[in-house]
Amino acid sequence: MALRALTPSGAAYCSECGAEAPEGADACRACKRTFEGVLEAIRCPFCAVILFRNATECYHCGRAVPAGEAEFSEERFFEKLLDSTRQAATVEVDREPPPPAPPKPPEDGAESPVFRLPEPFQQLLLSRRKRIEQMDAIVARARKRIRVLEPSSSPIEIREREELKRQIEDILVEREETMRIEEGITGMERIYRNILQLQEAQLRDREDSLKARAETFRTELERREQEKAEVRQREADLERREDEFRSLLSRLHEREHELDARGTRLGDRMRSLEEKSDQLDAMEDTLRTRARSPQPKAGSEKITIQTSDTEVRDLQLRLTELEEQMESVVDEKNRLKAQEEKQSAHREDIKALLKVLDELLEKLPDEEIRKFAKSKDFASYEKVLETYGL
Repeated sequence: MALRALTPSGAAYCSECGAEAPEGADACRACKRTFEGVLEAIRCPFCAVILFRNATECYHCGRAVPAGEAEFSEERFFEKLLDSTRQAATVEVDREPPPPAPPKPPEDGAESPVFRLPEPFQQLLLSRRKRIEQMDAIVARARKRIRVLEPSSSPIEIREREELKRQIEDILVEREETMRIEEGITGMERIYRNILQLQEAQLRDREDSLKARAETFRTELERREQEKAEVRQREADLERREDEFRSLLSRLHEREHELDARGTRLGDRMRSLEEKSDQLDAMEDTLRTRARSPQPKAGSEKITIQTSDTEVRDLQLRLTELEEQMESVVDEKNRLKAQEEKQSAHREDIKALLKVLDELLEKLPDEEIRKFAKSKDFASYEKVLETYGL
C-alpha cells in the first residue's frame, strides 16, 4: 500500500520507494503502486528515506533527524501567529477595553473554528473604531471651543486657541494612522480568515485521508485475521490427514503381515500338493507299466497268475480315486495361481498407494515432516518402502 508523502517544503514523494510523486499522478512511476492516501512526512537529510513528520531518528541509516526537519509544520506557524495576535489584542484591550461584541452564530448552530479563531482581529478593529469615535468627539469639542475663542483678543485665549488647533492636527494625523492600521487589520483579517479556511479544508481532507487509511488498515487486519483462520484450518486439516496417514500405514502393515502369512500357507500347500501329484504320477506310471507287461514266450513254461476280481476292483477304485485327486490337485493349483496373480495385483496397488502417500508426505510442512521422521512410525514406513522396492 503506497501513500503520497507530503513534506513541509510542499514536495510529494512515494512512501514505499521514495520516488517523486507528481500532484496529478494516481500511482508511483517507479514502483507502479497506487496511491491510497496522503501522509505527512519528512525526508532524511542523510539517506533521503521517507519518515513520519514527528520522527527523531532515521530507521534506515540510524542517524538523528535535525530538530528543524521534524518540528517544522504549518500548524506551529499558525499557532505562533495566533499567539502573537492574541498578545497584541490583550495589550490593546487592557489599554482601552472595548464593549463585547456578540459572535455571529453559524447556520448549523455550532460555532465554527474558522469564525472563532479571528476573534483577536475583531477586538482590535473594535478598539480602533472606538478610538476613532473618541478622536472625532475630541475634535468636535475642540473646534467648538475654537469658534468660541475666535472673537477674543486675550493672549491666554489666543494661546489656548492655537494649542487646540495644534492638538486637532495631531489628532487628525493619529486618526489617519488609525484608519490605515484599521485597513491593514481588515486586510490581515481577510488573509488570516482565508488561511484558516484553507487550513480547515486541509485538515478536513487530512481527516478524510486518515479515515480512509484507518478503513484500509481495518480491512487489512480483517484480511489477515481471515488468513490466520485459514492457516489454522489448514493446520487442523494437515493434522487430520496425518492421523489418517498413520492409520492407513497401520492398516497396510496389518495387511502386509496377513499377505505374508497367507503366502507362506499357500507355498506350503503348493509344495504338499506337488508332492502328492508326484506320488500319484509315480503310482499311475507303475500301474500302466504293470498293465503293459509282455506275454511269456512259447518255449518257456507258462505261468498263469489268477487275479481275483476283488483285486481288480480295488485297483480300479484306486485309479478312480487317483484321477479325482489329480483333478482336485489341478483345480487347487489353478486356484492358487489365480490367488497369486491377485496377490501380485494387490501388491502393485499397494506400491502405487505408497507412492501417492510419499508424495503427500512431501507436501506437508517441514516441521511436520521432521516430527514424523523422529517418530517410531517412520522406521516402519521405511521398512514398508524397502519391502516393496521403493
